[in-house]
Amino acid sequence: MRIAARAATLTLLLFLLPVLATGQEANAPAGVSEIHGSVALSWYHFEDLTESDLDFSQPTLRLRLKANRLWGSAWNLGIKFRSRYNDRSRSLRDDVPETEWRNRVYEGALSYDDPEAPVNLKFGRIVSNVMSGIGYIDGLLLQHNVAANWRWGVFGGTQPNWETSEFQTSLHKYGVFLNYLRGDFSGSRLEATLAAAGEYHGSDVSREYVYFQSSYQPDRHWSAYGSLELDVNREWRKELVGEDVSVSGLFLTARYRTAQALSAALSYDSRKRYVTYESRSEADSLFDDAFRQGLRASLDGRLPGAWLVGVDFGVRARESETDETYSYALRIRKSDLVADGLTLDVRFLGFSNPFSSGYSPMLRLGKRFRGGHSLDLSYGNYTYDLDQDESQRVSHVVRAGGQIELPARLYASASYEYDWGDDVVGHRILAELGYRF
Repeated sequence: MRIAARAATLTLLLFLLPVLATGQEANAPAGVSEIHGSVALSWYHFEDLTESDLDFSQPTLRLRLKANRLWGSAWNLGIKFRSRYNDRSRSLRDDVPETEWRNRVYEGALSYDDPEAPVNLKFGRIVSNVMSGIGYIDGLLLQHNVAANWRWGVFGGTQPNWETSEFQTSLHKYGVFLNYLRGDFSGSRLEATLAAAGEYHGSDVSREYVYFQSSYQPDRHWSAYGSLELDVNREWRKELVGEDVSVSGLFLTARYRTAQALSAALSYDSRKRYVTYESRSEADSLFDDAFRQGLRASLDGRLPGAWLVGVDFGVRARESETDETYSYALRIRKSDLVADGLTLDVRFLGFSNPFSSGYSPMLRLGKRFRGGHSLDLSYGNYTYDLDQDESQRVSHVVRAGGQIELPARLYASASYEYDWGDDVVGHRILAELGYRF
């Protein structure tokens, strides 16, 4: 009964929101200048045709809302929420039950954003683009606009559970940041942020680190971005890591675009799973094995006849192994093939690592119609060889789907997918009804 009641409530909300939003738009107070977002109710089902018989169903409600310039001022409201109900044919293990609700609040914040004001603030469940590496906070962020280009601020609160996004009070996070911004995306632009943060379980240190990110765009052709995380190790962290300061994350990327025809990018990243209060009892090898250093290059070009071609190549190394992992991709797209609105997509992916190698081709035909309606049909397979027993496994998938734009800003979409081969055999169905406002 509880499940049926929740499903009925979610369905009612989906259909009432357009009415409420329309009514608010018609009789909105003068203070509200812009409300936009979307709400959608979807249903996913997988019917397992193998002996495992692991059928799975998942109704989902998604809500995204932005209300800007509330009360005719610089106050803004942002909400991003997802609720899912997982229904399995049987329990897989103790921590994966037969049925469960999984609710996630990605954002729920009220903010005052006025670059001309001396102080800006944001509170609720927040994540800041200025310092994205700090992550989510359930708390408060205060920003002091010192000058036209300079601002600094402080933040503090609790950190949501990383796995479920549930509110928790056991882990606190505090910090300070300094930001510089000059220019805009239409021309030359430079932005840099330096932040220091600490995470604590009561009086016990969980993590203390320094975060730096910077983006630079000298013109419309060149752009670059970089981020760096340095962990400051004290107390038990120093004993476990063996260093006063350690690099826990580095990412660099640069891109060049010509006027229309060509785009090239080169990126480097090294990631290390940093140790925290919860994970300090895990074996050191789990952290060492997670360390990666990777280089990736991509090239995209527009050819005559509305052809788009792209290639990617990447190499990644692991500290504990001598052999690298390689990945590559080829993408081809042709718009207005034979008829207007008909698009052909061809993709070929491949990889090779110390344990296996494989490739995955895909072919897709899509058609867009007047009014925003669309249909698509695709086929792909995934083939890989296991070095340990010299075996090969092949899986296939065919998919058909489409979307219809309905009156009153409603839309409906559905897709059917059939998988067969060595790994997965079954039917997948996804249907969604949504409203954009």
